[in-house]
Amino acid sequence: MTGCGGFQLRYLGLNRQKIAPLFLSSAYICLASVTQPFAAEISTKQALEVCRSRSVAEATTKGNALGWPRMEDDTNWKSSYEKYNHVTVDVIGWRDEQTQSALVFWVATGLNPARVCSYSLTNKSNLLSDLKIELGKPDNEDLNEVSETAYWQLTGTEVYYVKVGSSSSFNLSDK
Repeated sequence: MTGCGGFQLRYLGLNRQKIAPLFLSSAYICLASVTQPFAAEISTKQALEVCRSRSVAEATTKGNALGWPRMEDDTNWKSSYEKYNHVTVDVIGWRDEQTQSALVFWVATGLNPARVCSYSLTNKSNLLSDLKIELGKPDNEDLNEVSETAYWQLTGTEVYYVKVGSSSSFNLSDK
């Protein structure tokens, strides 16, 4: 009989009949910890694939496949944005608490339609170089001791990159 960590009970000198009820009652806890996937690091290419989605449904399918937990809905932001911009917003997001990273995709329909995606990271210094590999040379770039910024104007899409301290992000939106 083996415990959660692969430790065999016979090394503890325990009788299987006496420990079986305890083992069975704790099996759910063991399985739950084993079946909960650890969040995988999302590459810049994967984030861009989600961001290039044409709908929230498409982004949801692509984003869920990446393995990050879904974010809870922020109803305060959503209702405020909808009232101010006279639109209806559909939003989906994922967050990795361990790395303090997030990927959010939303589509607004109505008077001021928009499609926006944001990918934010902490402690990842190569986001700009990864974006250059995926998108080519930026149309505008400013690197200094305080911050880094870059901008790409692509067909029908704009991408803004910013890094301040250890936090970096990009926003992809329709023009």
